[in-house]
Amino acid sequence: METSPCLVIFARYPRPGKSKTRLIPALGRHGAARLHRRMAGHTLLTARQVACEQEVSLAVYGTGARISRFRQWLGQGLRYQRQRGRDLGQRMAHAFETECARHERVVLVGTDCPCLTPAVLGETFSKLLEYDVVVGPAQDGGYYLIGMKHPNPALFDGIAWGGSEVLQHTLVRAERLGLRVARLPVLADVDLPDDLPVWESTTGRPEHHAGGCRISVVIPAWNEAERIGATIDRIRSDAHEVIVVDGGSRDGTRTVAYGKGARVLSAPPNRACQMNVGAQAATGNVLLFLHADTLLPDRFAIDVQQTLLRKVIAGAFRFRLEGERLAWRVVEWGTLWRFRLCRLPCGDQAIFLRTERFRAMGGFAVTPLMEDFELMCRLRNCGRIRLARRAAVTSARRWIRLGVFRTTLINQLIVLGYRLGVSPDRLASLYRRPELITGSVIEEPVE
Repeated sequence: METSPCLVIFARYPRPGKSKTRLIPALGRHGAARLHRRMAGHTLLTARQVACEQEVSLAVYGTGARISRFRQWLGQGLRYQRQRGRDLGQRMAHAFETECARHERVVLVGTDCPCLTPAVLGETFSKLLEYDVVVGPAQDGGYYLIGMKHPNPALFDGIAWGGSEVLQHTLVRAERLGLRVARLPVLADVDLPDDLPVWESTTGRPEHHAGGCRISVVIPAWNEAERIGATIDRIRSDAHEVIVVDGGSRDGTRTVAYGKGARVLSAPPNRACQMNVGAQAATGNVLLFLHADTLLPDRFAIDVQQTLLRKVIAGAFRFRLEGERLAWRVVEWGTLWRFRLCRLPCGDQAIFLRTERFRAMGGFAVTPLMEDFELMCRLRNCGRIRLARRAAVTSARRWIRLGVFRTTLINQLIVLGYRLGVSPDRLASLYRRPELITGSVIEEPVE
């Protein structure tokens, strides 16, 4: 048995007419399915934040489509299972029986409670150290969450699911079974048209949102005090907000960013996790993910808006390396042709997309490497990705340190390894120790 706890997300695939059917009178078949997709992605983004902070294993138990469809939608870093059972109680009992055989604490959540936060999930896992069962009561008489240390199928047997007395009957059943139960705060979920204000007030995103392009720039940073000031200066006037998510810098990065007017948050030192935290906190309707050593063009918001108006699902800037070396121009030419062939920009190109789309996809998969590539692969399955007409200029420091040939070789081998299914942890170690690929020790430049 693994010592890490497990968070299980129960999800239905968002098919029009088959998901959130009670919202169809207000939103229509497609509108209800879109909202369901957004709420599921919102839940997964919250779950991924908890997984980063507490080393929680994540599993998605799906219904309504093949597991491959869930994987295309929600991405890597998750374990996928099919829900099994005739009703909701049997399906939950099966999930607990399966996961409790692997993990010492298991928490199961649905996808229709936008008020669910990392703090609530963290409290749930803490309470399971002391209690047998933890439930999160919903305002409609059900529950949005249940956690257990051991499978108890009798807890789910004979319950009238969907009624207003689900929680009450569950608590009575738990008492008869001699289980110690802890309750979490009461939260609202979204099942009926009257519940839609819960989603809008919690996320700040009405279902028929209109308005201009308000860009939240999210910058993951770690020991970037020398460069992050110039990066923020370049974007501050055009951005709706600048969010710097620090991964534990020791060089004054936080102080510099705060002094430049950025909102500074903290997260574990993992770029995917840092960007998810920033995206979760963002208030703009467009997200732009910017590396701390990359400079956007002046008045970059015009490029973003013009690109997104072309009916695309996401965009990025053209790639340019800092400096005037001929070798840099060759690298840029190769990067442009790679995009034309594959339609997969890299993180150095300042990827941008609408906030609701990012959250509906469940954010970045929490992996030590290739998080931007993985998200772009998922987005490419949903629509077109285009480049803006101008370039973002990124630091050439890694290219200078390793050389053009070695850097290109390493980058392409890592992409190939990822496509062949090599573990992201293994790829990350190769990226950090390029001599394992090139066969020679890379010396650090002399200051």
